Amino acid sequence: MIIFLDRQHSGKPLRPRDLGAGVDIDGDGSIAMEESEAILTAYYLLSAEIALRAHGYHVIPLSDGGYHERHERANSYHPHDESAIYVAAHLNAGGGGYGCFFYDHRSTTGERLARHLKEACKDALPEVRSWRTIPAERGNWTKNAYHTIMGVRATAICAEPLFMDCEPHAPLLTREGMERVGRALADGIHNYIRQL
Repeated sequence: MIIFLDRQHSGKPLRPRDLGAGVDIDGDGSIAMEESEAILTAYYLLSAEIALRAHGYHVIPLSDGGYHERHERANSYHPHDESAIYVAAHLNAGGGGYGCFFYDHRSTTGERLARHLKEACKDALPEVRSWRTIPAERGNWTKNAYHTIMGVRATAICAEPLFMDCEPHAPLLTREGMERVGRALADGIHNYIRQL
């Protein structure tokens, strides 16, 4: 099993300054680089990678290129007959208070993986009181999430485990909090794989 962990708001050659959402977490009146989505997702992905490797999985981190290029690279890294998982890592902002996992609306395996991730995170991250699994497609409000995974042959998820601007989620916006998020993601992936 190959698991791709894609830190999506980083390494975009046409948008090198893109760090995704940013929130003034420490309340000092400015948004520092460390308060951006791309930096925080790096912490949770490293934690997930360590936990997944401890379970014996082959993990390939991705963090450069446009989304289409990343999808093509992931597709080229695993044979058609080998199972793979692809996680497009994000954090949300904009006033919501839930965690969610988007999957391709045509994918039954994506839906199952999303449910396993939801259950693992619900148990491990009580700060996030509501969790959703959401089918993503091109023609509605989920189109942005769909674009993060639409070209991937692997079972693919766009992970938005919390809102950076939701006060109850604030305890997770530390290195330690992000490590907990990563371990929860790894647990969800591991539980999904065990039931294949």
